[in-house]
Amino acid sequence: MPVDTYADNLESAVRHALLTTRATTVCRPPGAYRAAKRPGFDLAQKAEISFRLACLSLSGSSEATMIIEHLCREHRNIEMLLAVLERELEIFDSGGRPDYEVIRAIISYFELYPEVYHHPQEDLVFAKLKIRDPAAAAKVGDLALEHQKGAERLRRVAQAVDSVLADREVLRQNVHKIVRDFIEHERYHIMMEDRDFFPAALKALEPQDWTEIASALTNHEDPLFSEAAEETFDALRARILQLEQESEAERH
Repeated sequence: MPVDTYADNLESAVRHALLTTRATTVCRPPGAYRAAKRPGFDLAQKAEISFRLACLSLSGSSEATMIIEHLCREHRNIEMLLAVLERELEIFDSGGRPDYEVIRAIISYFELYPEVYHHPQEDLVFAKLKIRDPAAAAKVGDLALEHQKGAERLRRVAQAVDSVLADREVLRQNVHKIVRDFIEHERYHIMMEDRDFFPAALKALEPQDWTEIASALTNHEDPLFSEAAEETFDALRARILQLEQESEAERH
């Protein structure tokens, strides 16, 4: 391919990737903006991921593009759920009664999808990164341990919610602390992966690594954010839509 043509195609691909990144940010509900503007991860770093994805798509590394785009999309979905959970926590903190059906649906979603499918996919990529670039992997840290700690925090949230619904004696501030701890750690974990892990993997892994990862992935539909969404999450989908509508109204 001539250099000028390659440069034009690359510029076009990068522009498309950046517009896509910007669109996913704008569509988030109000609480998610706090996650989007967290320190240590800015649009320049999002642009780096988009740039590497564009380069890989042009060079024929379709597996890398598919895998990282999929993981990034799931991060944005998780951030939406954290925003919904945060809104329900604010209602709880003010003395009101949050929508426990929505809260339990969020807990169920985390148990069903991120824990069973999203994190194992990341673990496959991380295992390759440790081989290709041990220094970059060391900067990311112990990813499997972080996923395990996240699962433990989720269990504490589930137990706290069950205690409230069963009218057990539990301090409201303890419930707040447990739920807030889960939200903040999940947001930080996503920020770290977007900032450090994904760019390092895109830089270090070879095409055959991505092919091996793709062949090991299980094809499972997201139970909430896909056309095959389950009825179990109808109330949660309605709540997400409500927050998106409120966010749109606030911008006008």
